[in-house]
Amino acid sequence: MKKALICAALLLQACSSHSPSPAPPKVEFVEVKYDPATMSRVRIYTGVSFLEASYSVGYSCEALSAELPVRPKNKPRPEAHLQRVQNNSKLSIGMPNSWWLTNGTAQNEKFSEMVVPAGKPFVVDIKYVGDGVCMPPARTFVPEPGVDYEAHLVWTNQAGERNSCVTVAHRLGDLPPIQLPPIRSGICVQPNKYVKSSITRWDSK
Repeated sequence: MKKALICAALLLQACSSHSPSPAPPKVEFVEVKYDPATMSRVRIYTGVSFLEASYSVGYSCEALSAELPVRPKNKPRPEAHLQRVQNNSKLSIGMPNSWWLTNGTAQNEKFSEMVVPAGKPFVVDIKYVGDGVCMPPARTFVPEPGVDYEAHLVWTNQAGERNSCVTVAHRLGDLPPIQLPPIRSGICVQPNKYVKSSITRWDSK
């Protein structure tokens, strides 16, 4: 009897160890009009579970002060300037591949690509709302005509523990983001009622 139980346990372990892993989501392609003379393209990674992302086109950090940061599970109202990014699929408009897409992310990480007008402020807000909350300041930059960009959340480690995160935005490229030429970007920090200028801080020129 004991031997039979051991065999059954070993068989169950073998079956569970060879169970197929869930298939990564398929890429959904959407055809959109894109004029590189007046438009830019942005790919926003919404990651694995518990990542939420929002974006805004044409509004400054000051205009979004009442909506930043987007609190967990607090979906923007229809009239809100910030729009929620779809986070349950891979939505592509045909942007080129990149280092981050092939080397820097998990196989099942989701993303959304979009066309945005060049020369207008673009704000992206990405939050982690899982076991523990990480809500870094939103990132803002002005896209250039015909240039492709990516935005994603990066975890920073201290003493080997993942305890903080930052939203990163950069040009598309075949090199790791840290090796790409920096873009002039800033962060939207929460406004201080005594110092109104504190809502935007440019940290790259």
